[in-house]
Amino acid sequence: MKKILTSRLLSLSLAWVMLLVFGMSYGKWSEVIEEVSVPVTLSREIIIPRDLYQESFEVVFDSETRDLWQKPDQVLEVAALEAGMTVADIGCGEGYFTRRIASIVGSEGLVYATDIQKEVLDRMQESLPAELTSVVHPILAGDSELGIPQAVDMVFLIQVLGEVANQRQFLKQIMSIMKPQAKLVLIDSKHLTDRQTGYARPVNLSRLLLELEKTGLTPAEPPIHFLPKQFFLILKKKNHYQSQIDQVDQTL
Repeated sequence: MKKILTSRLLSLSLAWVMLLVFGMSYGKWSEVIEEVSVPVTLSREIIIPRDLYQESFEVVFDSETRDLWQKPDQVLEVAALEAGMTVADIGCGEGYFTRRIASIVGSEGLVYATDIQKEVLDRMQESLPAELTSVVHPILAGDSELGIPQAVDMVFLIQVLGEVANQRQFLKQIMSIMKPQAKLVLIDSKHLTDRQTGYARPVNLSRLLLELEKTGLTPAEPPIHFLPKQFFLILKKKNHYQSQIDQVDQTL
């Protein structure tokens, strides 16, 4: 009996010693943890904002090697782009997709190619083959207006959303130019870097889709995963009836 009691007392003593040592070192360890922790800025936008397209980005976004990871022909095939369509290529940049879209919609179709940077839009125009100049209508967009004069069958928003200040309002504007059965092709980086903290993290597709649903957009197809660097979504407008149901659900 005495041996059992002595053993229990010894165990309790060792436990108290360990707690004391932990308590003395906790302050130091917490300081170390604070030093190595990476702060995360919780952006109110749908995806983390980033800097505008710059001419230096052309090395990545308009080089021949881009075809290897951007897979443009496969993207346009999956998007079901057809001849005769009216299309908006928003944030067209140097025209990487614009030229390909125009080639498919042909002379019976129309491509509104928009950008907010005049010098970029000028370079896009200069790169167009002569046979596509009548198909592509360049538009210098404003910070708050798309400048597209009519409803379209399809919208391409490729590597653009993160450059927009008010993403939800921007998407509402896009929806306003979409025909009832129109589709929005949304492609952007799988990994986003917070420019305030330098912290990079993968896009949470479930959260992204939830945020898009709140703006009135819903998947027309399941998420597409063949692009190695980017997520690929094909979206459509929710019908008016479904939007009303969602608004009621959000208030409950």
